[in-house]
Amino acid sequence: MHFAKRNNPNFREGCPKAKITDDKLHAYELLKSGLSYKEVSKRTRLSVSTIQRGRRKLES
Repeated sequence: MHFAKRNNPNFREGCPKAKITDDKLHAYELLKSGLSYKEVSKRTRLSVSTIQRGRRKLES
């Protein structure tokens, strides 16, 4: 067992969770307005996968 895991009760294994940024919120609003993932991707310059992950996170 790692030192940090043994000595820090708040230790979390792995990468930190990604934050929802303003551009991801904007992409979500565009999706809600009826645009497709591909259209939102072109407008925001975010990948379709990033937009899908952001939507899942915001709706959960």
